[in-house]
Parts: sequence; C-alpha cells; structure tokens
Amino acid sequence: MIRKLISLVIFAVIGLMGYNMFFGTDEDKARGQAVAKETKELVGSIFGFLKAEKENYDAGKFDNAMDKMNKAFKNISQKAKEVGGDLPERMKDLEQKKDQLDRLIEVNKNSKMADPKKENDKIQDEMSDILKELQDIAEDIEKQ
Repeated sequence: MIRKLISLVIFAVIGLMGYNMFFGTDEDKARGQAVAKETKELVGSIFGFLKAEKENYDAGKFDNAMDKMNKAFKNISQKAKEVGGDLPERMKDLEQKKDQLDRLIEVNKNSKMADPKKENDKIQDEMSDILKELQDIAEDIEKQ
C-alpha cells in the first residue's frame, strides 16, 4: 500500500514537472529545468558514490585470500625447513613470487587501472599458480 502511494506521488511529480516544462509559463519551464538539472546531478552523484564503493571493495577483495595464503606459506615453509632437501629453496622461490604478487596487488589498489578486469584476472591467475605450486610442495613434504 505504501509502495503504491510512493509510486503514485513520484509519477505525479514527474508528470507535473513534464507538463510545466513543456506547457507551463516561462517561470514554470525554468523551474522545471532547474529541478531536472538538480535531479540529474543527484543521480550522477549516487552512481559516482556506488562506483567508488565498488572500486574500494574490488581493491580489498584479495586481502582475505592473501591472509590465508600467508598463513599457509608460514606453515608449509616451516615444514619444508624441517624436511630439508630442495624444499626450502623451492619455498624461497615461491615466496619471492608471492612478494611480487603482493606488490602487484598494492599497486592496483593505489592506482586507477586502465583495464581493471584484465588486472584482476592477472592477479587471480598469479594467485592460482602460486597456490598450485604451494600445493605441490605440500604434497612433496607429505611424501617424505
């Protein structure tokens, strides 16, 4: 009921504005155009706000994944040192790749990207590669 009432009021205001802008006096036309301009600015501001919030979300969406990856790195690195062999060296190389990924994420957080989807896909691919290699090292630890 309330939704119908609100919709009716909105349509009545839009209809009245449209009528005044096309068939009203010069004063009514000017007032209607001013209201339309302010409404357009408001809608633009709302979309700008929502876009900025989405960018902020996108910038931080890898934080949780990186925290989990860092915990896994710590555990597997410790076990690799205990087992020995070439595992500590492989972990060191993998940690360098992870550090590069961290830097890439930070750069993308702090700058406007030309193609955000392409950059996000690149980050996700790098993250997948690192996780796959980390899983391989973990399997090698379990074998020994």
